[in-house]
Amino acid sequence: MNEKNLTANIMAVKECKEKRGKTTFPVSAAKLAEAAIKSGYMVKQDKKLGIIWRKRFLVLTDVQLSDRSNARLYYFENIDDNTSLSLVDLADAVSITKYSFSNAQNRRYGLEISCKDRKYWFICKDELQQKSWIEVLNSCRETPTKFINFKNVHNRREPPKAEKTKN
Repeated sequence: MNEKNLTANIMAVKECKEKRGKTTFPVSAAKLAEAAIKSGYMVKQDKKLGIIWRKRFLVLTDVQLSDRSNARLYYFENIDDNTSLSLVDLADAVSITKYSFSNAQNRRYGLEISCKDRKYWFICKDELQQKSWIEVLNSCRETPTKFINFKNVHNRREPPKAEKTKN
């Protein structure tokens, strides 16, 4: 991704509007994902109807939105949406662990995010995806994240361009 796109996506996160747990961005989840730590599809258990599982597009971002610095996991109904259904604030996460649902074979690769006020359950497609998400989420939770900001973006050094040689 070029610097212009990265800057635009960071601006989108900073300009988001949060209302009743939903966050509206000026760009789609797909564009937001370009500047994210990690993104992808997982299946999430519905909060109100615990027996229902729905496929969601997740975007893990560490862009500082306010004085409170922490990573956030936004989840969207699909990749083209610009309004998240809700978010998990990793500053509130107590633990992020593997979770196996014994009642179904297709729910083997689960993960549980335990926050102070609630738990979130997700299902990954395979063990590799499960391990990857758990590592990244725990990394963001356990150590202060290095926030992407405009200063970092504009001061980033690009590698020198290769010069064409004449034969």
